[in-house]
Formats: sequence, structure tokens, C-alpha cells
Amino acid sequence: MAACVAAAQQPLLQLDRVVLARTGTLLMTWRDETGAVTGLRQALRRTFPGACAKQANIIHTSLLRILGPAQLPRETIAAIVALCDKLTAKLAHHTQLAPSALWFIDETEFSTVVGDKQLLRVPA
Repeated sequence: MAACVAAAQQPLLQLDRVVLARTGTLLMTWRDETGAVTGLRQALRRTFPGACAKQANIIHTSLLRILGPAQLPRETIAAIVALCDKLTAKLAHHTQLAPSALWFIDETEFSTVVGDKQLLRVPA
């Protein structure tokens, strides 16, 4: 895996939106402007032929995890969603990210960061 990342092109990501996921995680979602992430995913599928061939096109940054719908009043969730929409309108057209590293997290609990972690450097 590290060899695939080391051989990959550095991605240039464009902010797509800020969103509150159903899991209670505040996310920034990104579009890959260079195709580098698609190329990396293809290289990883060749390296790990038994891996799942279907993968979401989403690229995301988890900003924080907050309480989910069961713990928050509907009005609070609506206010958070409205704030996400405002942040998206303010940031989406001019916020880019060229990551120098990617995290691989082998989640042992779904939708968490519990599990082994590995920092993988991306060539600049």
C-alpha cells in the first residue's frame, strides 16, 4: 500500500461541501481535480485484487464527531445543517487542498477511528 501511495501523483482537491453525516460527524467533502485519487484507487485495486471494486467517489475530511440524531433535538440538527450550508457557500468556490499525506485507518468499529493507523506520504 505504501508503495502505491509513494508512486501516486499528489492530488489537488476542491472543497465540495460541508455536511453533517447521519453518524453525527461533521465532514468536509472534496472533489479530485487531478484524477490522482482515482489513479491511486486503481493502483490499490491492482495490488489487492480481492478488494472491493465498488467504492464511493467521495473524499472526505472528518472535522469532528458530535452527538447524533437520537441525542440532539430536531431544531439543533436543522441549525447545524443550515450552518453547514452557509460554510459551503462561503468556502466551496475557492478552498483547495493538496495533501502531503494520507491516513489509512483499518476501522475495527464501523464509522470510527478505532483501529490500526498508518500515515502514508504523498510525493509533492
